[in-house]
Amino acid sequence: EELAPTESSMVTFLFKDDEENIWIASTHSVVKFNPSIDKSSRIAPLLSIESMKLDGENQMLTENLVLPYKKYEVEFQLTGVSLRNPEGIKYRYQLKGLSNSWHELGASGNISRALDNGNYTLSVLASKNNGEWNAAPVVYQFSIGRPFWVSWYFWLAFAIMAVLAVATLVKYRTNKLIKDKVDLEIIVSERTQEIQEQKTKIEHNRDEIAQYAKDITASIKYAKRIQKAIFPDWKSVEQILPDAFVFFQSKDLVTGDFYFVDKINDKIIFCAVDCTGHGVPGAFMSIVANNLLKQAVRQEGLTKPSDILEYLNHGVTNTLHQTYEETSVKDGMDIALCCWDTTNNLLEYAGAYNPLFIYREGELLETKGNRFPCGAFVGEEIRTFTNHVIPVQKEDMVYVFSDGYSDQFGGPNGKKFMMRRFRTLLQNIHTKTVEEQHALLKRQLKNWKGGLEQVDDIVVMGVRIS
Repeated sequence: EELAPTESSMVTFLFKDDEENIWIASTHSVVKFNPSIDKSSRIAPLLSIESMKLDGENQMLTENLVLPYKKYEVEFQLTGVSLRNPEGIKYRYQLKGLSNSWHELGASGNISRALDNGNYTLSVLASKNNGEWNAAPVVYQFSIGRPFWVSWYFWLAFAIMAVLAVATLVKYRTNKLIKDKVDLEIIVSERTQEIQEQKTKIEHNRDEIAQYAKDITASIKYAKRIQKAIFPDWKSVEQILPDAFVFFQSKDLVTGDFYFVDKINDKIIFCAVDCTGHGVPGAFMSIVANNLLKQAVRQEGLTKPSDILEYLNHGVTNTLHQTYEETSVKDGMDIALCCWDTTNNLLEYAGAYNPLFIYREGELLETKGNRFPCGAFVGEEIRTFTNHVIPVQKEDMVYVFSDGYSDQFGGPNGKKFMMRRFRTLLQNIHTKTVEEQHALLKRQLKNWKGGLEQVDDIVVMGVRIS
């Protein structure tokens, strides 16, 4: 051990001869050691890298070792020669590529590190008995290859593939947009053709409907002329009732409400009739009812109001072939019918729902009709109507009417006019002339209705007893 250290090498052979001499052979020299003359020495010991392990498996220490890429657990075992005091050997190492610092190992001589890709240079030193360190380290170089994905050719290939992928995607999207555009144009063309066909059909139907409406309107207007011709004209009414008025306003071109006036000897029959519905259905019923009234008065000679209503009741039922089971149709009329005996100043009245109002010296004398319609069954038998006989006086104002006036919506809250307001209105105007009463009724209805639609036909008839 007192011999100057030889070049760092690997120990290959140890042998003790018969004279207790120890022979040490390395790759470069042979040393003879005599323990009997050994003295405590602080000269740096001989040092070698004995072995290398990768992940626990032995690896041959070949020059400039190149390992494939992987994360390795690398172990090196160092050996320093001190035959008398091997426990006194200490080691230190430097692993460039991982760190440039020197690390103390103590006496174990084992290096263990986890290594990734890179170039590494392991330098090791040893000392004995806290003495000198080797003048020159034992050096071993090795490398671990880089992963393929960090190589330039990988990134070049990746960039080429990315460009190709983007180009392919752009081309696909472009082709798809072109195809979608073509498909959309086809769909739009088909839809346009369908719309055009539908438009043509709608226009044709519209023209047909317009023609139908025109024909129907013309028919209704002609029906209005017929209805007007059937109902009594105002000149003939004035001849019978010179001090009277009729406020008549239909909802549609033709009406379901009408008035009737006729005279037999000294008796005047007058009434206000409200047939089922309005418009065309009501108009048909009004024609039936008007003809039946004429038959009852002129052909049958009936003057008693209840008898006339009985005649109407049977006449409407027979004309429309109604039975009890069919009464849900309610093909009938509400009516207030009077017969004024001008000789005896007696007024007979019978009514179906609609009442009789007589204003005498500011007071209202109201006579109510029966609570069932004329011309419709309300039970298994046709009911009879009550006949009322009322003495009248000069200047009495008699009113018969339908419910159209009181049922009209309007006013500030869009509500019905109601019978209470109608009574008050007649109370306020009954003393005026019949011409003024007609004008006031018309004005009040217009003001009340405002911009709202008329809901029903209206007839109000006033007769002053003279």
